Amino acid sequence: MASTSFLGDSLVIPRPSTTAKRRHLRRSVKMTNNSNPITSLSKILWGPSLPPQLLISTARASWSAVWHLMMSQLAPSDKTGQYNRPESQFRSPSIQLRPNFHLYVGLPCPWAHRTLIVRALKGLEGSIPVSIASPGADGSWEFGGNSISATNNDMLVPGSDKANGCKTLKEVYNLHRGRYSGRCGFAQSQEAYDTAVNELFSTLDMVDEHLRSSRFLCGDTLTLADVCLFTTLIRFDSVYNVLFKCTKKKLIEYTNLHGYLRDIYQIPKVAETCNIEAIMDGYYKILFPLNPGSIRPVLPSGCEHDMLSQPHNRESLSPLIQEATWKWVTESYVDRWICRRTALELVVEMRRVHTCRDSRLLCSPLLVAVMVLAAKVTVTVGSEYQDATEIISRFQQYLQINTAHPSPNYQDAVQFIASQAKSLSLESNILEFTKGKPMVLLKWAGRMPELPSILLNSHTDVVPAEHHKWDHPPFDAHLDQSSGHIYARGSQDMKCVSIQYLEAIRKLQESGFHPLRTIYLSFVPDEEIGGHDGAEKFADSDLFRKMNVGIVLDEGLASPTEHYRLFYGERCPWWLVITATGAPGHGAKLYDNTAMENLLKSIESIRRFRAAQFDLVKGGLKAEGEVTSVNMVFLKAGTPSPDGFVMNLQPSEAQAGFDIRVPPTADAASLERRIAEEWAPVTRNMTFELEQFKQRATLYDKFGKPILTAFDSSNPWWILLEDAIEKANGKFGEPEIFPASTDARYFRDRGIPAIGFSPMARTPILLHDHNEFLNKDEYLKGIKIYESVIKAYTSYVEPTKDEASRAEL
Repeated sequence: MASTSFLGDSLVIPRPSTTAKRRHLRRSVKMTNNSNPITSLSKILWGPSLPPQLLISTARASWSAVWHLMMSQLAPSDKTGQYNRPESQFRSPSIQLRPNFHLYVGLPCPWAHRTLIVRALKGLEGSIPVSIASPGADGSWEFGGNSISATNNDMLVPGSDKANGCKTLKEVYNLHRGRYSGRCGFAQSQEAYDTAVNELFSTLDMVDEHLRSSRFLCGDTLTLADVCLFTTLIRFDSVYNVLFKCTKKKLIEYTNLHGYLRDIYQIPKVAETCNIEAIMDGYYKILFPLNPGSIRPVLPSGCEHDMLSQPHNRESLSPLIQEATWKWVTESYVDRWICRRTALELVVEMRRVHTCRDSRLLCSPLLVAVMVLAAKVTVTVGSEYQDATEIISRFQQYLQINTAHPSPNYQDAVQFIASQAKSLSLESNILEFTKGKPMVLLKWAGRMPELPSILLNSHTDVVPAEHHKWDHPPFDAHLDQSSGHIYARGSQDMKCVSIQYLEAIRKLQESGFHPLRTIYLSFVPDEEIGGHDGAEKFADSDLFRKMNVGIVLDEGLASPTEHYRLFYGERCPWWLVITATGAPGHGAKLYDNTAMENLLKSIESIRRFRAAQFDLVKGGLKAEGEVTSVNMVFLKAGTPSPDGFVMNLQPSEAQAGFDIRVPPTADAASLERRIAEEWAPVTRNMTFELEQFKQRATLYDKFGKPILTAFDSSNPWWILLEDAIEKANGKFGEPEIFPASTDARYFRDRGIPAIGFSPMARTPILLHDHNEFLNKDEYLKGIKIYESVIKAYTSYVEPTKDEASRAEL
């Protein structure tokens, strides 16, 4: 063994012998037999220490050159290193649509994710099939292999190509001559990165502040802008914050943005499109230049399903639509409401949807959704579009029949309904309880006729229209092509519901559905003038009693928000006429107790009562249907003359008419005393008797109970209705009392539950107004709602007493 010696302050290490060198080399080779060759070579050359500085510099320079080369292909940039997104090749306005579409997606891609969300929200899963590719080891996109798990059975996961049987996405492109090349880009210089990241978080700060007072980007309605932003936000903390170096803040640190993210995530069907594991795999394992080791980090807690399912508490935000002020929102088709698109239009949109091109949004997408024509798959988008056109046409035909008072054309309306019933093979009867006022009763027999039946009621008459004050003739049923609005008297009240009933049955029959319970459809006259010769006589007839009705659906109201309105009761009309008398006299004379003075005192007393009731509504203490409303509808006084009225003569009599609406929860006796003692007292020469009511409806049914329909678990029909609306992707608000009156009161009066419901969301309330309209897409959506409701109602079988007892336990 070599020796070691000290010379002064120096340590002298003798040169090893040749034998020692051989032993060291053998040990080195033996030690590296099981190591990586590069690692072994480095240890032989310079031992366990770091490589020489020259080698490190050389490797860094080489890697930098290779990295810039790969990034130039992956993400083209300008001279400053800022990413330049290539122009989309899916924006051609001359896309030729054919009915056999198939959707190809990669789950990591935000663009692809948008198409999946819109496809789900529009209920097109059955019309547009999808194949999902997963990242392969060589960076390609493959079909068939799937190591991605799902948090629930409905979540989308990669699988095989169901349309063409291709093994890779590249084969699909080649098969259909696709020319799109998906790219994801990042800044390629420090200056470009600093600029981009600062602008990104400035934008996020701005959006977070906006969402503090607005539920969605453009108000209270979900738009394509929200879909575009959501697919970026859902990837932010799991991918962009780490891989894209967007590290200034995490999304979970933004109170409003993260609540907004949870709000959209919790919309039915959206969560199933969000496979976070597949998203992270697609970014961390494929983007080699950004993550050469392909190491996937742990999922952040803010991205877990349980966290995203936490309450967002954003329902209370103002429903007022806010005006968008950002260019990137406008570029995301903010003006196109998701819920107002036909299936065919949506297919075009799914090919055109693109991300925001504003350079502030550093978080660019990775892949692309490919919409191709798959010869092996046939869907019904084209036929759906044709069906929609025919459905709208039938609605327009019914609207064009003038059934306005005082001379409604009931005969043409009855014949039209009868012809539709014949096309559906429904039993049809035309009845007249009052001569000249026919009603139509249709029947779809159930397989268990012994069960209580379902009655869908509607009225055929409409209120008059002042033609010269409409933009379009009120009985032309004009369809505005730009907005999709159908302008017509009765489009909301309530010819829409009448035809939606029939169209829903048509759809159910086409699907092969057969009801258990019998369902009746009644089309009655005269609802707008009280319903005495229509629904009232029908409900009081022997025929109605034999129908064994268990539940009645009648009209509701349009809703300006996305929530449908459900009504369990209604205010009863008390139409009152007050007469005041007094001594006549010269128009210039001042004296007490004139007819006009006495009537004006009554009007002022009524006005104060009205204001107090209205304040309860304006203050949010009560809903409109929960207060007593009083409105003066006419004032009659004066001595007529050939030129009008005698101006120098005070009249001896004056009258005023009032439309009073009384909720079923009001104290009727107290209101009657107020009328007799304050509004029309005998001491002021006022004459008033209860018989002077033109119409005075009762607040109690024939059994002495308030005319109300239960809306809790004791009423299965209410629960079934809510469930059916949700199943059809609809939303509903709190139970309400209808502010006016409908025919439903005649059925409630006989102890039968009746619910007021008209599926018109995102629609201004225009019944009895000028330019009444209903949007065609909202009308079509209402048909789907009724499909779900009718199916649920006619399939319901009450549990036996034993079953109910066990369920209660």
